[in-house]
Amino acid sequence: MFAFTPQYESLREVLMDQKLAKLGDAYVNFLYSLALSKKKGEPAGTKVEGRLLADAFKKAGLRKFLP
Repeated sequence: MFAFTPQYESLREVLMDQKLAKLGDAYVNFLYSLALSKKKGEPAGTKVEGRLLADAFKKAGLRKFLP
């Protein structure tokens, strides 16, 4: 059974959780690879550049929650 139930006091705590960050990166890379595969018409696996993720974070207005 899955028993992961961390308690967070703020959005900042959630965003600073390194394990959640790694999981989020994996989801983003999976979705990007899925979209790329659909566009190319064949399987494609790739990683999103860290700079692109940072820019997206900034545009989403979430950068202010990080150090």
